Amino acid sequence: FSPYYLHPSKGIGAVISPILLKGDTYEEWSRSLRTNLRAKNKLGFIDGTIVVLDVKSSDFDQWGIVNSMLVAWIVNTLDVSICSTVPFPDHVKSLWDDLRDRYSLGNGPRILELKSQIADSANEYVKIQENQLLHHFCMELDSKKFGSNVSTLLMMDPIPSIMLPMQ
Repeated sequence: FSPYYLHPSKGIGAVISPILLKGDTYEEWSRSLRTNLRAKNKLGFIDGTIVVLDVKSSDFDQWGIVNSMLVAWIVNTLDVSICSTVPFPDHVKSLWDDLRDRYSLGNGPRILELKSQIADSANEYVKIQENQLLHHFCMELDSKKFGSNVSTLLMMDPIPSIMLPMQ
């Protein structure tokens, strides 16, 4: 069972995993692909145990066919939002490594980026809640007594925080 063998029913349109890579599904996606590639005796192409063959090798053409097929299979499991950002390298291992570097939980810069996005979202949520609370509070005030103060507050940009500083 040669790693260079491709069953005739496995064309470039084959989807070898039902799990799409959507950025936050990397661990599940990569586990599924590794399992399926291992079952097809193709895991060595992405883990580096099957290396790029020399052009003079008798198996070079077959290696190239399998390599190209694996690129197509992996691309078929990428969400549209990711597919448009991925360069198509000549070697499937380069594609695999690029996706791992971008989306793996072990990627420190990516983790930092995601944590920053979460913090920004949380801060934005707090600001929206504060603005709604301030607006509601101002609407409850007597407009004859506090009308000009309410108008001044609501026209400020940014609206001042109503949260009391923590002591």
